[in-house]
Amino acid sequence: MVQMKPPREHGFWVMLFIALAVGVGAAPGWLALLSAACLALFSTGLAMWLGRRIRRNAWLQVLSGPSLATLAVPIGVIGGASLEKMLNLYLPVALVFLSTTLAVQAILYRAQRKQSATQRAEYAALSVSFVAVLISLVWRPAGTIAAMVLCATFVTALHFLKPTARRLKHLGISVAIVQLGVACLLVL
Repeated sequence: MVQMKPPREHGFWVMLFIALAVGVGAAPGWLALLSAACLALFSTGLAMWLGRRIRRNAWLQVLSGPSLATLAVPIGVIGGASLEKMLNLYLPVALVFLSTTLAVQAILYRAQRKQSATQRAEYAALSVSFVAVLISLVWRPAGTIAAMVLCATFVTALHFLKPTARRLKHLGISVAIVQLGVACLLVL
């Protein structure tokens, strides 16, 4: 029998909350709240079931961010928002989750002294965040440009400041603040 425990990583809980909040914020109402509650329970159960596998595989951890961002789409659509609006919200949130998760992975690789993996994760984080800025310049849904610039600035700062894993708690708090800031810029 597999022992299921709730995810220990605060990043999971932050991204889950943000995805749910973006969905409800896009279409406030009882249907959106009810669907958010159901999806929160489902996502937590799935994370408990897959937790060990995800913790052991860095790339599954990276992909879990954009996967969590998809939760906003059905919540918003059930709440009454258009699918187009929800996809316009999903893409920036997914890119922010992806780039910040890659940046954190780079810090963890650096602590393990895996130089090539560190560089790959850093450059992937920078690439995703700067491509997101370019996409937002062309695409231009409300708040997207500011949100993507905020994310790219943060990821670039992490690249140049090279924080250590000893400060992971502070880093996690700053990542959460940036992700919340991006969500506010997109939804409000």
